[in-house]
Amino acid sequence: MIDRVFEGDSVAAAVDAAARALGLASERVRYVVLAREAGGRLGLAGTKARIAVLAQSAGTPLPAPTQRLPEQPAPIGAETPDQEEPRVEDIRRMFEALGAAVGKPLVLDLDDELEPVILRLDGPACDALFDEDGEALRAVEHVVGRILAADGIASARIECATYRTRREAWLRARTLELGRQVLADGETRELEPLNAYERRIVHTAATELPGVRSVSVGERSERRVTLFAAGRVVAPEQA
Repeated sequence: MIDRVFEGDSVAAAVDAAARALGLASERVRYVVLAREAGGRLGLAGTKARIAVLAQSAGTPLPAPTQRLPEQPAPIGAETPDQEEPRVEDIRRMFEALGAAVGKPLVLDLDDELEPVILRLDGPACDALFDEDGEALRAVEHVVGRILAADGIASARIECATYRTRREAWLRARTLELGRQVLADGETRELEPLNAYERRIVHTAATELPGVRSVSVGERSERRVTLFAAGRVVAPEQA
């Protein structure tokens, strides 16, 4: 037996392509579905259907249609051959496009076994894509979140080794700058919304300035750190 792979916009289209190539009627093509078609998301291209056609050796007639091989469901937890889950493939394509846009390598390691889904990035493109203020990173996380939301996954986090080091240094420097302003005029200062890890960096940096206190305020994604002068009354909340 010789396996040949054909593609199409649907399984039926792939079967028709195989029939034309082999000079057979579509109903006489014996095949197994390797991957069904998947629509694109957020402007990304979809994936085509793929079938493996089983052809008899030359000169031997093909079996009747009643002998067509049934589709074999993939084992639970197994990936379809040569194809990742559509949402994973969409995300990989997006980061490939980002790397290509800045002309620098970008390597993605995606861990989607638990929530939040973690996307670990590495390569020179990290420095080119993400500024220390985190605005670009939050925008990319938003797009990834939209892709994952279609599968009921609520959250994702992007980790980039070089970006994380620069981000931590930036947060510390910004905290000290705002803390000195608090000491100068006694007015409170508030940072942008931060995750729990980044809030801890800010709280730690604030302890370096005697006379400055810090407290986390807000709910969920809007939770942020407020810096205030010692002795000033601010509604306390847990970090």
